[in-house]
Amino acid sequence: MIFTFEHAFTAGDRDFADLDRAIADCVEGQSVPVAAASQVMIAFDELISNILNNRPVQSDGTADDAPRLIIQIEISDTRLTAEVADNGSAFDPLSLPDPDTDLSAEDREFGGLGVHLVRNLMDEVSYSRINGWNKLRFSKTFELE
Repeated sequence: MIFTFEHAFTAGDRDFADLDRAIADCVEGQSVPVAAASQVMIAFDELISNILNNRPVQSDGTADDAPRLIIQIEISDTRLTAEVADNGSAFDPLSLPDPDTDLSAEDREFGGLGVHLVRNLMDEVSYSRINGWNKLRFSKTFELE
């Protein structure tokens, strides 16, 4: 059986908690094991936080308008596939180099650690830019408990 979830909203700080809860309810409601669900929630948190917190800044110091986000989740048997899409400026987070995790936090360049986590927690991660939308897809395979 395939379960599909889709949630669209215009990004705003107060909306993030509601979206996070909706995603968690979806994942938990479909009997995704706790360990896999936790990893998926970390991926969503990192990716959505990056979209909300890294909007381009205009010459007057104000950030671009909050982007519209569309979250899609498909769960079938032992695999969860998700897509986080936003209509913000084109940006491929997978093009960032892996951070040097051998360095201390003080010595390491800022940024990239969240994407690094997503790459390592998920089985597959891909990016595309289609019709003005950034689309980051990821999947996690799990064993039923």
